[in-house]
Amino acid sequence: MPCPLYEDFTRGCVEKFKVITKFITFDVCEAEDDFKNCIFYKAIIENKPICPSLEECSENFNTLSTQLIIKLIKSDKILKTLNLDEYCFSNNYVNCVRLNFFKEGKRPPSSLRPDGTKLKLTEFLIKATE
Repeated sequence: MPCPLYEDFTRGCVEKFKVITKFITFDVCEAEDDFKNCIFYKAIIENKPICPSLEECSENFNTLSTQLIIKLIKSDKILKTLNLDEYCFSNNYVNCVRLNFFKEGKRPPSSLRPDGTKLKLTEFLIKATE
């Protein structure tokens, strides 16, 4: 059964998280029961806390290289590789290094991960394809 929140890119998670359309392929939404592991689905169903800078932060991260990787890999594993469920969709967002940049009125480097480490392209590709 496909995700009950997904229908023609217009329901549930897409309405709540408009940035989704830039980062996932929707394969997980259409696959049999895979949607139960989707971080966006879980955030809505479990009513998880959401970082107040999620949209702005996602736009900052949305670089040409990121889009190229998404198109090449066509996998929703990319989002798990970025630790979004550990920071963006939990009370832990208060410890996010990127959020502190936004609070100070600065833009974080697009390669900066929520935990403060730098995103390395090769490591990112390897984890996203495992």
